[in-house]
Amino acid sequence: MFMINCETWLELNAHYQALYRIPLKQLFLENPNRFQQFSLEVADIFVDYSKNIVIQETIDLLCAFAQQRKLPEAINALFSGEKLNYSENRSALHTVLRLPAHKKFILDGIDLLSDVQNQFQKMARIALQLEKKELKGYSGKPIDTILHVGMGGSGLGPALYYQSVDRAEKNATCHFFTEFDYVAIQAKLALCNPETTIAVIVSKSFTTQDTLIISNTIKSWFCNAAGNEAKIQSHFYAVTAVCERAKALHFLDEHILKIADWVGGRYSIWSAVSFSVILSLGVKNFQRFLHGAHQIDLNFQHEPFKKNMPVIMALLDVWYNNFFHTQTRAIVPYSSRLSALPSYLQQLHMESLGKSVTAKGEKINYATGCVIWGDVGPSSQHSFHQLLMQGSQMIPVDFILPLRDGELNDYDLKRAAYCLSQSQTLMQGFDAPTAMQTIQGNRPSTTLLMQELTPEALGALLALYEHKVFAKSILWGINAFDQWGVERGKQVAQALIGCMTENKKCDSVDSSTSGLLEKVSRSLLV
Repeated sequence: MFMINCETWLELNAHYQALYRIPLKQLFLENPNRFQQFSLEVADIFVDYSKNIVIQETIDLLCAFAQQRKLPEAINALFSGEKLNYSENRSALHTVLRLPAHKKFILDGIDLLSDVQNQFQKMARIALQLEKKELKGYSGKPIDTILHVGMGGSGLGPALYYQSVDRAEKNATCHFFTEFDYVAIQAKLALCNPETTIAVIVSKSFTTQDTLIISNTIKSWFCNAAGNEAKIQSHFYAVTAVCERAKALHFLDEHILKIADWVGGRYSIWSAVSFSVILSLGVKNFQRFLHGAHQIDLNFQHEPFKKNMPVIMALLDVWYNNFFHTQTRAIVPYSSRLSALPSYLQQLHMESLGKSVTAKGEKINYATGCVIWGDVGPSSQHSFHQLLMQGSQMIPVDFILPLRDGELNDYDLKRAAYCLSQSQTLMQGFDAPTAMQTIQGNRPSTTLLMQELTPEALGALLALYEHKVFAKSILWGINAFDQWGVERGKQVAQALIGCMTENKKCDSVDSSTSGLLEKVSRSLLV
């Protein structure tokens, strides 16, 4: 059943018609306990959603809607390993990666957690070698640099983790090769010494062309320095779900780390995909990261909806997308260590929710995924906050504020004031003498606080958004775990490469693309 056919959908629509004209600042005047009523704290995350255009009746109706959409059953199915990725007939079991080591997770008679722990112990042994400076390169010098090669989820997650976790006591420097850009690749290689560098090649299928081409470029760089390929074999590690393909490319058995096929790319940060950053920043930090995420898992799995942080955030998104007809959401972290977060969440949301048919393949007649974008505050205040304040469209905002960044300093206090000033002004507006200076207000925002950006807090934050996305997919009736649009783009790219390099006639190419191909070929094929 489409969600707009639910009984509560009609009630929500009537409620929206009665509520949307009431200014947020009036709701605060009418309810002095609004902050306490509309805030939640789980693990290391405090969420204030009181500056959203909701009252208690709104939350009650949205929660009833989630019940009608069978969200409780879907949450249970997610955690029990049912095959929720219908189009690929797979489970989505990234939460298993976050279970405590002493637990078991039996599916079809197999303890999945046992294999996860075996891979983790393998990574831990190599990390200990690196920490003790026993991991050495072809010339006998200790390894101090790691090249991480991975596209999409195979790169975005580890890069975010590396940037966000305190690097004061890192064991090695990481460089991330997440873009197919020759100039950028050469610039990063110029910073490294091949004698003390290892490369970690991450590809679930081990067929991703971008990843393999970059890997070969790095291999040539090593060979030019070492003299022959045999010397550098120990400098390469593979992370993949298809170990046979890595072996076929001459990766050493002991240098291959396995990820399960039930780990989706955009949910893979919790797996061996993060091998590079586990080496660099240590096993204990990564265990803390997993622990923080598991606390949110427990909240999502067991708490009633009104105390369930991911569910509340998902319901707010649906409220704005489908009733206020907002088309974007801004993510504004007030910490430079979270500057990679908007891009990470962009992939998580837009690849998961960018669907126009239901999980059963039926055409949808309502809005689903929206555009996710953002940047770090307070610098973002000098770029796009003008649009948030006085633009003609409502854009809900998530402000993310770690209160302390290391030792307490004056910057932290001012950073917090900058953040809170934005959410207050968006909500209250400003009555000015002229129309140009007037700020309408009534613009919704949610503020997420954490005491410090610890590994636990980062894990909790990412798991919160993961579960929010899953909950939205159930409410909208779509499959959050496939990405056929992305796959088709890869297939077409390979066909176009063949058109250019093999002088094949591409009969299926339109006149625009044909003309562009001709110009590209004349410029690049000399």
